[in-house]
Amino acid sequence: MKESKALWRWLLWGVFTAITAFLASRHEPWYDEYHVWFMCRDMSLLELWRAMTEEGHFILWHLLVFPFAKLGASWWCLEVLSVAFVSCAAWLLVFCSPFEWPALCLILFSFPMVYDYPVVSRCYALIPPILFGLGALYHDQDKHRWLYCFLIGLLAHTHVFVEGLVAALFLLYLYEQVYLLHKAGKPVQDSILPAVLIIVMVLLAFIQVTGSLSYGQSTFDADKRGLAITLHHLGGAYGMFFTFGMRTRILHGDWLPLLPILIASVLLLAVVLVLLYRIFWKRRENRRFALVLLAAIGWQVLFSLFIYCFAYQRVYLPMLMVCFALWCVYEKDMRKETMVLLLILFLLTARDIPFNDINHSYCHDMEVYEQILDRVEPGTTVYVEDASEPMYFPLLQDTYDLRYLGPVGTAVLPDPPFWLVTENVLSLHP
Repeated sequence: MKESKALWRWLLWGVFTAITAFLASRHEPWYDEYHVWFMCRDMSLLELWRAMTEEGHFILWHLLVFPFAKLGASWWCLEVLSVAFVSCAAWLLVFCSPFEWPALCLILFSFPMVYDYPVVSRCYALIPPILFGLGALYHDQDKHRWLYCFLIGLLAHTHVFVEGLVAALFLLYLYEQVYLLHKAGKPVQDSILPAVLIIVMVLLAFIQVTGSLSYGQSTFDADKRGLAITLHHLGGAYGMFFTFGMRTRILHGDWLPLLPILIASVLLLAVVLVLLYRIFWKRRENRRFALVLLAAIGWQVLFSLFIYCFAYQRVYLPMLMVCFALWCVYEKDMRKETMVLLLILFLLTARDIPFNDINHSYCHDMEVYEQILDRVEPGTTVYVEDASEPMYFPLLQDTYDLRYLGPVGTAVLPDPPFWLVTENVLSLHP
């Protein structure tokens, strides 16, 4: 019986890893992904550290990419790393969590877990394995205090959007491992030093990004419509407004499908709130995690309003945090409520981007890259209309004389013949 149980778990984990690996193999990275590889390829460790003050991210993800880039690995190492980290998170979920297989499937095969974190290769891929590692250690943290606190501190080095969760987990650790132990008359010396480790690691994280916090909402959006932007991305992520063709219909003025989807989304979100209340607040023993979620998600909302908005993988972090909190408080008598909550989150985050990514490119950079390699002799001058830092530019700048030309019609074109990249298409002008 135990062998059969282990077999289905290995099968579930293997299917998840295979799907994410396939999606990653069909994915064309965009600038926010591959520029990390260029930085690691061209910079020293000291230069990387200094660059973090403008990056707005922590150096941890760069340090993981750095040895591969320096050893000559292609940008595909980004995809391998992100799939590997999220696969590790899936392993922890399947083999260490208390969930039954239906709940595991709803979490694993949700669109953020199967696409946004493993396929779009950014620092966000580090969050699921660290978060699920904390979930696996939570009930045994008194036996593994140093490792548990190290993971809390390490979480602070993934993204500024999780710092609210880091602070909440730090306070929860002090409450459970210092205050409650002291109240029970037990020694707390062994609990205090690990807490100091969290403080040191958090300070080390914030030292890296202090200069980038000036890049605020006013820079991102000149009209300072922070609330509108935040609601837009939250609605697009959890409201099904931009899923499975809805965005195209809305952009073309076809508003008729919007009303039923809006109503359905509001109703589903209302059910989510009711279930969160029943699981985390109505049960007195779970209220500490209600406060953890409130602090974690509240920090994200405030950060998005005043510093930088919800978008991309950031907007799905609340879903991950809910899954983590469910892991820590789960009991078998919560099975029905948990299943309904996870099912609604699965439905609300479903969209067509993973399917489109199989057959379509984000920006066609790799298509232009292949066109230039196939058709143009090395050393030839190639004029590029688009100056939006395409991936092929730094990849080919040592082989070709690539020059930004500016928009066609305003720039002075050279005498023919010349090669020109216009709207991601390479053409020879004789």
